[in-house]
Amino acid sequence: MKRFVSCLILLVGFNSLTLASYFDTGWMEFKQPDGTSFIGRLHGDEYKYQYITKELYPFVKNYSNDYYYYAKDATNRRYLFSDQKVGIDEPVGIPKNLFILTDLEPPPPESKQKKDFLQKTTAITYTIKIVLVQFTDISGGSSYIPPYNSFTISDFEDMFSSSTYCTDDYGARSPDNENVYGSISTYFETMSDGNVTVSGIVKNSAPGGILNWLTLPNTKGYYDTYGGFFSDAEAAATSAGIDYSTNATTKVAWIYAGNFYTGNLNPRRSGDRYMIFEKWGGRGSYNSEATPGHDITFAHIGVHCHELGHTLFGFSDLYNYSYKIIGWCLMGDGCDNGGDAKGECPAPINPNYRVDEGWINTISPSIPNTGLDFYYSERNPTVYMVSSGTDKYYVENRRFEDYSSFLPGNGSGSGGMLVWHVQYGLHDLIEADGSGWGDGGTEDYGDIYPGSTINRNLNDFTTPADCKQWSGNNSNVILHDISDPAPTMTAVFGDKWFGDIPLDLTWEDNIEFGGDVTVPTGIVLSIDPGVAANLNSCSLKSTGGTINRDYSSTFTPDIRLVNGSMLKGQYSTYQEAFADAQSTDEVHICSDITWAITISLPCDVIVANNATLTIVDQTLVNLNGNAVKSTNGGTINKDGIAVFNPDYRLVDGSTIKGQYSSCEDAFTDAATTDELQIYEYESWNSAMAIPCDVRIPAGYSLTVAQNIQLSFTPNTRLTINGSIQAIGADGNRIVFTRSGSSGKWDGIFIHNASGADSDFDYITVEHSYYGIYLSNTISMITIEHANLRENTYGFTSEYSSPFL
Repeated sequence: MKRFVSCLILLVGFNSLTLASYFDTGWMEFKQPDGTSFIGRLHGDEYKYQYITKELYPFVKNYSNDYYYYAKDATNRRYLFSDQKVGIDEPVGIPKNLFILTDLEPPPPESKQKKDFLQKTTAITYTIKIVLVQFTDISGGSSYIPPYNSFTISDFEDMFSSSTYCTDDYGARSPDNENVYGSISTYFETMSDGNVTVSGIVKNSAPGGILNWLTLPNTKGYYDTYGGFFSDAEAAATSAGIDYSTNATTKVAWIYAGNFYTGNLNPRRSGDRYMIFEKWGGRGSYNSEATPGHDITFAHIGVHCHELGHTLFGFSDLYNYSYKIIGWCLMGDGCDNGGDAKGECPAPINPNYRVDEGWINTISPSIPNTGLDFYYSERNPTVYMVSSGTDKYYVENRRFEDYSSFLPGNGSGSGGMLVWHVQYGLHDLIEADGSGWGDGGTEDYGDIYPGSTINRNLNDFTTPADCKQWSGNNSNVILHDISDPAPTMTAVFGDKWFGDIPLDLTWEDNIEFGGDVTVPTGIVLSIDPGVAANLNSCSLKSTGGTINRDYSSTFTPDIRLVNGSMLKGQYSTYQEAFADAQSTDEVHICSDITWAITISLPCDVIVANNATLTIVDQTLVNLNGNAVKSTNGGTINKDGIAVFNPDYRLVDGSTIKGQYSSCEDAFTDAATTDELQIYEYESWNSAMAIPCDVRIPAGYSLTVAQNIQLSFTPNTRLTINGSIQAIGADGNRIVFTRSGSSGKWDGIFIHNASGADSDFDYITVEHSYYGIYLSNTISMITIEHANLRENTYGFTSEYSSPFL
């Protein structure tokens, strides 16, 4: 039913609910008495309407206190209040898209009941009884243009039913000698892939071949202003003995004389019947029998098909101009499409409606994919569909051929991909140029992909168009790398992220991965604060591009491959990160993980952000010259007899801060309060500055080469639980001293040492508190040629038997 009414008539339409026109206030601000504001709108048609919030919750005003409340139900043409105020309370238990049904709402056609939309329907023929009526001032039955032909029964019935009603294929023309592109039956047979045909039968008598139009008792203007058309038309038909009864497969088209009027004669469906004009001058020609610049000629099939969409299948109007359907669908302005914009060649029906009727099937793409084929077919197109919550996204290839010949922008290219966004009956065409509806003429080639703007990519963050849910939340749907228009187009399509990032992009909201995502050379991906990314066992990595991540964003799991300040990738497992790592990289473990198999490190590993790395019993970790370190709240838990090779363990109390491949590496990260535990047979062969405590555990030894100096940070010590060999020579002493020129270090503590003997020869121990301190040691300790100077205590022995 057509939307050609003024704002005033829209308001009248809402009150009376008798017009076919769609009405919509658009999104607007509502205010509660306490000052709280929220965004909502009123929209609907003559059968159902609703007030909804941006989040699609229904609401209604309580005039006893002037507050708006969420609606919990709708009965008897009224909303039922909940006790939850809009914008103030949470809408707990509130249904979405709750419409008020008017008393005009008929039961759904039988063809729509108990239908499995994934299965093809049984072929069915609908019979349309055609009843022709005229007015006291306007007669029907002849053309307004020379040679003023009288219309015949076959003129109407051919338009409805003929299989040869096409100028290009059969040379057929309209009664007023205009091009035609198929009958109503041909149109629906094509849209339904052979499941629906239509047979039109004129019920008026035609004595001597001259149609006998029924005459109503009032003028055309009277019915357009005051209504009453259906009741008077049916009364006239009854008087004439015309059978206008209906059933599941039989409906009535009441055709009134003359041009298209937009008041109460606005074409509309009412139950199993619809009213429509006899003639039309095309878009811009209304409410008069003569419109300058328009030839008012025998009506074409477009608006008939639109009204039959309502009458036979219950299709809703798609005139909501906020959603930009315009001429792309029969149920929008596409019923007017044609060379003269008279509906000669109406647009195809959108894929959601065709799927719901069981006429076509959709394909759910497998992800990840490297590209899908979108074949063009008017009867049985390849339509891919993905869902995001309750939102559905349909993608199809349209060529400017067949019933798509006069789609918007048809003069600028050969076609492209259409992207439909559907939720709870709301339909939107996502325009490639993001320009909104009504570009006009060939400029609408920007609607289709890639279109006039050569836009080959669509996701939640693309501009000028995106594919967020109706709620404004991310859908995570991607349509990337759209090819040029062709009978078979290709694109990458899915309900989650995967594949190459095709252009510079900023992720501003939450992300779901459906496959590995890569950032190729020349591309910059930025990840904003607060973004939550769920990897779903996938990865994000640079293959030459740049990943700029704000680290207040979160990845689940969070395993990073970095090089300096450059983020090279985000991984779901450490194995994947190790596989891509270079020796100069670092793998940052920022989620809890466990190592339970032999591990070979390709680079340093950093445990951070309160994550825990657990190394279980009998796990062997080969460091390969690298380190495992903790920082920023990270924890390293080493269970039982897990082994690091080599094993230089930096600890703070009972906390492991890192596992290193050498003393030097560990000393780089050590704090004065730390202790380096060396579970190796260690040799120090050059001078060394020691920043922390050092311990040689039982069963291990430290060998110190002659003629070197070991400088200990004040208040640190060397503890020997195993053994030490520090053997200098005359003139090549080993010096144990402090770092700097002030303070003292603790000294050398040999405690609970057993097993191998320890030897000190030609050594100097200075600037310490305890020099050499032996306690509870049963192994042989030999100290010769020792110079213990400037220590608080030079030598102490408790429960030990040294050889001096």
